[in-house]
Order: sequence, then C-alpha cells, then structure tokens
Amino acid sequence: MSPRRKEFSKEVAVERAVDAFWEHGFHGASMEVLVRRTGVNRFSLYGTFGDKRGLFEEACRSYTAKMFESRVSLMEGKNSAMDSIEAFFESAIGPNQGAGKEKGCLMTNSIIELALHDKAFRKMAEVFLNRLEAAFRNALGNAKKRGEIRPDCHVADLAAHLTCLTQGVGVLVRSGKLASDLKSVIKKALEMMR
Repeated sequence: MSPRRKEFSKEVAVERAVDAFWEHGFHGASMEVLVRRTGVNRFSLYGTFGDKRGLFEEACRSYTAKMFESRVSLMEGKNSAMDSIEAFFESAIGPNQGAGKEKGCLMTNSIIELALHDKAFRKMAEVFLNRLEAAFRNALGNAKKRGEIRPDCHVADLAAHLTCLTQGVGVLVRSGKLASDLKSVIKKALEMMR
C-alpha cells in the first residue's frame, strides 16, 4: 500500500493559519481552531509541520515575507529617506482603522504574547526587530545627508526610537485606536526630528 499523498496546498494552509494566529494568538489558536480554519485534518497538519509550533513558525515567516517585506524594503534602498519612513507608517494604519476589526501586527502581537518566556521565538523576534531598526537607520542616514532631519540628530538612537514607536503603533492598532489619533502620534514623532 503506497503512502497517501497530501491533498491540500501547504501555502493555502499556512495563509489560513496566519489569519488564525493573527486573530487568536499562539496560545488561543488551538489545534481545533487551526483544523477548522485551514480545512486540513490534524494528522495532515502534524505530518506537514511537525506540530503547532512548526505551523506557527511557518505562518510567521509567511506573514513577514508578505506583509512586512514590502513595507520595510521601502526604507532599505539607496535613495530611501523620510518619504519612505512616512510611507512605512502610513501602511501600518489600515484604511478601516477604528472600525472594530483591527488585528494589529502578527509579529508585534506574538512578541507581546511569547517573547518573555519563549527563547526560540525571542530569536525570531530579534531578527524581525533588528531588520526593522536597520531599515530605519538606512533611511534616516539618507535623510540626514539630504538635510531632511536636523544635523544634531543621532541616527542610531532615532532608528531605535522609531522601532519602538512601530511596536507601540502595532499595539494601538490592535486596540482599535482611531487612525487620526495614530497619525497624529506618528506625525509628532517625525516632526521632532526636523
């Protein structure tokens, strides 16, 4: 008897798992929830991803590649400056912000839930946050050379500050804060550099 073939798309299952983890968190997304949301039976999920943690890590990688990559890469170019930072923050605030369906950022939500007690996830979070901070450093360095920010601004400190601001915005998005309030906070933070 030959082994059974997988009869589902791994990519589709991962995308549906992203939504489940994004909505419920790692601990709140039970295997029953994941089975229901992915449409894949428990045996196949375990056979493909090893365990819930394997599926979660795959979901985080997928989320980062699809939701974060395009946004952060705006700030990594040779010509990236303040306009790319503004575009990054604008993209963090969805068009329906304040409508009651906000999920925030999967990585920020997961950092809050897991990073304190989970060394493996902490490493994943560190890579995510370091990349974000490096992108801010790049764009701010270019902005400083162009005279878009004050000459006395310390680029590394500002990059760390904007990384923290990004995480705070992610939390406030999840809490349902109005887009106008979030934009005001971001605008004020960026104005202090000019």
